Amino acid sequence: LESNGLLHRVRKPLLTYRCHPGQRSWRLPRRAVQDAKVAAFERQVLQGSAEASPWRQGFSIVGAGRDARDFCRALSLSGRALVKSFHEVDAKKIGKTVAVQMGPGEKDRQVPVVEQAKLEAPFVVCVALERGYGVRKTIAEIGR
Repeated sequence: LESNGLLHRVRKPLLTYRCHPGQRSWRLPRRAVQDAKVAAFERQVLQGSAEASPWRQGFSIVGAGRDARDFCRALSLSGRALVKSFHEVDAKKIGKTVAVQMGPGEKDRQVPVVEQAKLEAPFVVCVALERGYGVRKTIAEIGR
């Protein structure tokens, strides 16, 4: 993507990944993988988009659990400032806030957790789509 490549959806797998006991990825900390993903997201989406891009006006994060909070925490200060809301299906989390650190000496910003049904683009999904939770359905409805 960073070399002007394109993404296309394909109907069948192009590569099958097989796990084995000696593979190096098992020894790689989850945080290191996440930091690399977040850095690529910021380069390709936030910094690489035009000034008029909706991403520059802010975005939401689908999920308010560990992965979503870790994603937000790994963003740069300017990236964290663009987070408008977290969207969740867990009724226990809806109506609460997530404290987003805004830098040394600054007060944390309280970002609301709202129901997934109120999701609007642009957004980042930080939950496993395979687990369900209605994420695929919500995304499909937004695309209409």
